Amino acid sequence: MSISDRPSATRFFLTRALLAAENMVQAQQILRDEGTGAGDAVSVNMTFLNQEGNRLFHNAEVGPAIIGENPPRSQLNILTASPGENIYHCNKYLRLKVPEVDGMIITSSDRRHAVMDNAPSPTTKQDVINILGDDSDKEYPIYREGKSEDFVKTIATGKVIIEVLESRCKAPHCWIFFKKIEIISEWKMLQLH
Repeated sequence: MSISDRPSATRFFLTRALLAAENMVQAQQILRDEGTGAGDAVSVNMTFLNQEGNRLFHNAEVGPAIIGENPPRSQLNILTASPGENIYHCNKYLRLKVPEVDGMIITSSDRRHAVMDNAPSPTTKQDVINILGDDSDKEYPIYREGKSEDFVKTIATGKVIIEVLESRCKAPHCWIFFKKIEIISEWKMLQLH
């Protein structure tokens, strides 16, 4: 599976368009990007404020369009978590069968997943803070803070996004993407000091 030499949508355009999605059907249409498809990968965490019933949390793995698929469209796999369930995702494919790049980003993902796989499932805010602050793997702590050799930083978790959305956001798309970074940083400082 790989992308063709034709123009494709980047993850930045797809995630920007995703801000307009009001429900899962619209989100899937945007992420599939039928007719073009994604040019690169992205993992998207989302919830919908105006849905009926329980608040569900979704992780979408989006992979590049497959050469020869007609019409071209992004590969897509969505995992849904119900209230009380926890999911995590660290910069690698967990469900799509797409070849990975080599190097530090995958090593970091594998090592952080190993730590989280062995941690107890969080049930409280303090449990989430403890997981974010877990630095038992000194080279690849859960919360990637951007050391000189890092090119990716951790910026969000689902628990934080949901708490912020419930208390601050009145529309299906808004400025939450900037707020969550401040809250994550605050949680990290609570764990370390």
